[in-house]
Amino acid sequence: MRISILRENLVNRYKAKFTPNPKGEGYIYYASETSNGYECSNVQAKEYIGAYAKTLKKYSRLMILWIIIAAIAMGVIQGFKFYMFSKFEMAMYFILPLPIIVTKVMQVYNAPKALQRGKQLSGVRDRKEIIDSRIKSINSSMLYTGLGIAILGVYVTITDDQFVNKIGYITLFALLILCFIYILWRKNKISKQESKILDLQRVQSSGATEIEYVSQHIFVENEEFFFNKITRSMPKRTRTDFWNKIEKLEKNDFRVFEVLHCNTIRKGHTSFHVDWKDTETMLYAINEINKVLKLEEFKPNNLPLSNERILKNYHEWLVEKEYWLWQITHGGDFYAGFVVRPKDMEL
Repeated sequence: MRISILRENLVNRYKAKFTPNPKGEGYIYYASETSNGYECSNVQAKEYIGAYAKTLKKYSRLMILWIIIAAIAMGVIQGFKFYMFSKFEMAMYFILPLPIIVTKVMQVYNAPKALQRGKQLSGVRDRKEIIDSRIKSINSSMLYTGLGIAILGVYVTITDDQFVNKIGYITLFALLILCFIYILWRKNKISKQESKILDLQRVQSSGATEIEYVSQHIFVENEEFFFNKITRSMPKRTRTDFWNKIEKLEKNDFRVFEVLHCNTIRKGHTSFHVDWKDTETMLYAINEINKVLKLEEFKPNNLPLSNERILKNYHEWLVEKEYWLWQITHGGDFYAGFVVRPKDMEL
């Protein structure tokens, strides 16, 4: 197995000590499975994990380099018969720098324990949380490797006549395949849950209680960037066709909206372009966007209705679902904007 996969697995195990805080900002740090959880900021978690990954990479390379140099040196010494090394002596020379390397790595590994002098956010995790932490710590590459070996085992068992108890071996490998698939599914589910928590933290920390605005000038300058965000859910081929149509038009401020909203196929984009007083069309456009994002129907709670109130209410509703409403500022008598996730709007 490649050294890089083993190193990635160690980094994953280390990352599992940091769990996104579902009730606040940052992470909760657990020194071990039986430890209490302590407050850790996003910056601290990133620094600790980055430092550990960097240290592992550095010293694993140094260790490999030492083994190569030691092997060459001992080979030369024995080749000229200056000295004949025993197997024990060879092994001792190979691992000579190991205590120093382990000490250096463990210093970085234990650095987050300083957080235990800070604020305690939770007690010891329950059994389910501990199992989730163990699953999260497994490197996906190792799981896929195991799955591949199990599938190969089934194939070899079926095609090779030397196996006496074929049913037993096939059953064993089939159970292993199911086990690896389940762990991969559970790992993916945990990853999505944590991403959801981090997205919500990002929204809350940004103070996104008001609609986000982008100027007409910025929108036009970054037209393709915004188009890609607006059509994120659209099939690649359809998106390319729309963009080709846009590029054929004469350059103007809202040609993206002209193409997206003048076509009969409205599925796949999350933008709106509505007259300032047409509330019925605004609600229709909003719920078309919700269909694309797989959200439930939006029903405004501000009466009497106006598009300004609808959009404000819609934005507050979207924030709870980890989306933002962006509106383009211009001098026209219409509303134009789009809906995206906060993390997707990084230039």
